[in-house]
Amino acid sequence: NITSGILYPQARPTAIDRHTPLHYVTHYSYLNLCEFLFLTYRSNSSTLELTTCGVPMRRLRVLCIHSFRTSGSIFKQQLQRAGLLEALEDLVEFTFVDAPHPASGHIPRDVGPYFQGPYFEWFTAEEVGDRVEFDEAKVEASERFLLDVLTRQGPFDGIMG
Repeated sequence: NITSGILYPQARPTAIDRHTPLHYVTHYSYLNLCEFLFLTYRSNSSTLELTTCGVPMRRLRVLCIHSFRTSGSIFKQQLQRAGLLEALEDLVEFTFVDAPHPASGHIPRDVGPYFQGPYFEWFTAEEVGDRVEFDEAKVEASERFLLDVLTRQGPFDGIMG
């Protein structure tokens, strides 16, 4: 089964070649499909190995951006609990960052009881009547921060958040 570009163990393909249905290949279009792409499982493992023409590919680099009033550490813990870090460790190098602003408001109910701080936020927003007003200075500072991360720690193959 393939869902949202994730290959689940029960699918167990041996290769993707020119006879593979197009809908199957498109999930991996971000990989260099100009070369011949093989997807194979290690024996007795659900870990996926990627090779092109028999030469191992480098791990994909993914920048992980946490959600509202959490942290990079919390995002990492969530992925660990879901088993994604272990399942993808041979394929993906995850980089977790904290937003540049300490959380200034209440911590979400589904975060505080389960994860210790510190907590961070990318911006603040306030409901004013029928609209939402953002703190533009925080939004701009977060944009500058992320551009700096991309410059100093990049390049990245993808962003997850």
